[in-house]
Amino acid sequence: MRKIVLLLLFGLTGVFSPSFSQLAQAQAVDLAPADAGFLNDAAQAGIAEIAASRLAQRKATRPETRAFAEQMLADHAGLAEALKQLAAQKQVELPTEATALQKAKLAVVEAGDATKFDARYVRAFGVDAHEDAVLLFQQASRNVRDPDVRSFALKNLPMLRQHLEMARRLVAGTAVSAR
Repeated sequence: MRKIVLLLLFGLTGVFSPSFSQLAQAQAVDLAPADAGFLNDAAQAGIAEIAASRLAQRKATRPETRAFAEQMLADHAGLAEALKQLAAQKQVELPTEATALQKAKLAVVEAGDATKFDARYVRAFGVDAHEDAVLLFQQASRNVRDPDVRSFALKNLPMLRQHLEMARRLVAGTAVSAR
């Protein structure tokens, strides 16, 4: 009888005491709103960048612009996948679309004069969007509370800075200035 009572006690204790994974999930749910906001903003920026780069692969006329778009697609697809994994770990549901402003910017890039598409794309999604992304990731690297989210921002910031410099060189080297 005593064995049965002990088994029941230990068995019930196991049922009512949280496991390590349950504790980790509970902690993940407590992600600061600003940290979750960064993940959402980063996801939307990435969605817009990928959409713009796909468009550039179809519409760009200059080989340098196409190469830049290809690099952006490859790098931002990898970044998006890492972001999805981090968000899943932190139990944050990411948006599946760009913001209305990002969509409008993409529509402007697409709709203008076909001969100036390359210039519009490089300016809007090469320079301007990467300036925004660098600022977003810099702020996150300084301000987010979650160490995994901060690490993600710090790890990807150099790549975004490199993209910005590539876009600036593309603009400077080819006199790309039309909006």
